[in-house]
Amino acid sequence: MGEEIRPEEIILEIYRQKKQCIDAGKKPEKVILSMKMHRLIRWYHEILGSIEGPVPDYIQEESIFGLQICIDNDSEISVQ
Repeated sequence: MGEEIRPEEIILEIYRQKKQCIDAGKKPEKVILSMKMHRLIRWYHEILGSIEGPVPDYIQEESIFGLQICIDNDSEISVQ
């Protein structure tokens, strides 16, 4: 990626790919992204704060949208 990507774009792409997998009848379990993207998401989540109440927060320490976060600095965002 040559351009800087915003954390909202990363989150949206993860959700889009997860939905695409589910729509194709697959059960995604993990998302692969770079450490830089992971740090952007964590930073963004800290600014927003945690979701309070009965609905679970979609960003956890080691997961997003229920997908385990795996780091690969040579990879684009990939939900599998």
